[in-house]
Amino acid sequence: MGMKIGINQGAVMQARMEEFLDACAVAGFSQVELRIPKLIEALYHVSIAELQDRLDRNGITVTALNSMDDFALVPDDNLGILQREAENVVDLCRAVRCDLVVAPVGRWFAAKSPEWSWVVERSASRLGMIAEILDPAGIRVGVEPIAFPYFSVWSLEGSMEIINASGVESAVLVADVYNLMQGESSAESMRRYATKIGMIHVNDSPHREFEKLDVMYTRGFPGEGVLDTAVWVQEAHNGGYGGPISMEIFMKDVWEMDLDAAMALCGEKAKRFSAMV
Repeated sequence: MGMKIGINQGAVMQARMEEFLDACAVAGFSQVELRIPKLIEALYHVSIAELQDRLDRNGITVTALNSMDDFALVPDDNLGILQREAENVVDLCRAVRCDLVVAPVGRWFAAKSPEWSWVVERSASRLGMIAEILDPAGIRVGVEPIAFPYFSVWSLEGSMEIINASGVESAVLVADVYNLMQGESSAESMRRYATKIGMIHVNDSPHREFEKLDVMYTRGFPGEGVLDTAVWVQEAHNGGYGGPISMEIFMKDVWEMDLDAAMALCGEKAKRFSAMV
């Protein structure tokens, strides 16, 4: 089928923003998912006009900003911090002409897990609050479930329950195959929720020994592990999904490579995976 595959900036953490965008174009990427800390770093020394010009010259579209971490369970006393973060996200999205911010679900570090009804109520409340700030600017919140220890929501089904409870019609799902592999979601879930998914993260896992996996550092190139990532993407496509697909890998070996070599490798792996779906 040959779907277009974009790249998450986390794949090559060794690069400054300007280097990253230029290298993306050389490697054949026209869609990028930028990391918020990297964007803030860049905007401290590059004007918005200069950054937009670089995007245009390289033929690159920013599909999402990643991410508003832990938004969902912020304590009542700290809602002002969350509000200011959402306001900052509006400015950042405008700077790169982007209409989606990835928002992973909240983590819970206490020994006793909270009741699910409380997680839904608290998360829906926080989603509604940030949407009041983001919606008028045309920015969607992409709720991302993560099926790893400490995270409060492990499935697309659970995230959809939160979105429905919030009443935020613009909110969408971010489906990350690696993040979903331990939870209740399946490839069939991708088809069921395809029209509500705003972005798909593709990656893979070297094995299914979950206690030996890390939420970040053991996710590799899609199609080179045990997750049948292509099947998940195909199911979403069969359900009507036509949005961005972002290769989100975190590999220390790639971070230690020369930038040009790292981006060439990422481009090669993206093309190979695209041919699989």
